[in-house]
Amino acid sequence: EGSIMANLERRGDNTFRVRISNGIDIDGKRIVVKRSFSVNENLTEKQKLKEAEMIAAQLEAEVKRGTFLDAGKMTFAEFIEEWRKRHAEKHLQPKTYFRYMQMLESRIIPALGHVKLEKLQPTMLLDFYDNLKEADIRLEDDKYIPKPEFMTMIESKGLSFRDLKRLANLYREPAQRLKDGQAISKKAAQKICSVTEFSEADLFDVEHNEKPLSDRTVLHHHRLISSILTCAVQWQLLASNPATRVKAPRVEKKEAKHFDEEQTMLLLEYADNEVMKLEEMDIPDHEKLNLEFRYRKYQVTLYIALYGGLREGEIAGLKWVCIGFDNNTLEVKIATQYVPGKGSFEKTPKNESSQRIISLPSVVMEVLRQYKNTQTKLRLLCGEAWTNTDYVITQSNGKAVHPSWATKWFPKYIAKYNKSVMENNDIPEKEKEK
Repeated sequence: EGSIMANLERRGDNTFRVRISNGIDIDGKRIVVKRSFSVNENLTEKQKLKEAEMIAAQLEAEVKRGTFLDAGKMTFAEFIEEWRKRHAEKHLQPKTYFRYMQMLESRIIPALGHVKLEKLQPTMLLDFYDNLKEADIRLEDDKYIPKPEFMTMIESKGLSFRDLKRLANLYREPAQRLKDGQAISKKAAQKICSVTEFSEADLFDVEHNEKPLSDRTVLHHHRLISSILTCAVQWQLLASNPATRVKAPRVEKKEAKHFDEEQTMLLLEYADNEVMKLEEMDIPDHEKLNLEFRYRKYQVTLYIALYGGLREGEIAGLKWVCIGFDNNTLEVKIATQYVPGKGSFEKTPKNESSQRIISLPSVVMEVLRQYKNTQTKLRLLCGEAWTNTDYVITQSNGKAVHPSWATKWFPKYIAKYNKSVMENNDIPEKEKEK
């Protein structure tokens, strides 16, 4: 059929097109695969030709092996599936992979998946970003709130809550939200309706989320699309990335909400006082020990978060072996994450610089010591019911807390603190707001 060079033609200063024979179709016509590609503009003319010949030979080898991806016939959705198998599954962190797949399946593929990869234009992306800002784009974010008679309806089918959780294959987080009467996702609600044969209207009140997507969320979609199309360029399916010819959605920078020094001290004082109040309580010893464990856990969480700057997954993944009582240090080398379908798991922190040793003041180490003593007492009281995980922050049976436990607990703690302030008659009214 001749050498590959006979099928390589120059299209521009830095662009080439290769035509590769790929057998005969059922009508006896020769199948020819075409592919345009670019080479580095900074190369010399001789180097450009050599680079083009190498790429053409590589593409011909892919055709012969049957691994060639035909950009002319492939839709964006089909390429996304190749990107998922060849890149995302192998190189992305589980939580990042889960979030990317959510964005792809809920919005990107429905809107752009049908477009041929080679036909994807910058204007299409601009139209997509404009559509993302419309209110009805959030329909999949509707909240399904269980009705007051929810459990009565479930029990009418002869099912307990545990039965429902098992049959509907609910993950721990939505199951707990359901138990607490809080909103769950449409997907979880549909699972429940499927196994109980009730309609969504029978079991849930639906709260529509008509708030447009934030500029930052739109930017995340743009960056994901651009990253996927960069792979298409690297794999020689596209000569250039259309997303790079689109101005990234602008995000207004805002200062993050934060406590000032005075508020931080008030918060730590409250945590300390919660522990000290236990001494005045006239309750059975085992009840007092459980309360002490809980209040000291809250106290130590605040101290290591504020003095150590730990992320929520780092707090949940912290182990006693990482606490250096002799030299007042805390080593961050493990974090925990939760991904639906995968559950909770340990991983190394966010990046290499996140693996660090932190020096802590003696006041933090003392809080850790007192908490460890309380945890040990509770472990001895529980006996065989205690699960030894070596985690610092645990449930009352020694098991690990959910990776996002701290973030979910903290607003409730603040609400409790605020209520205690408003109900305290010893604090002047003009001081309560502060």
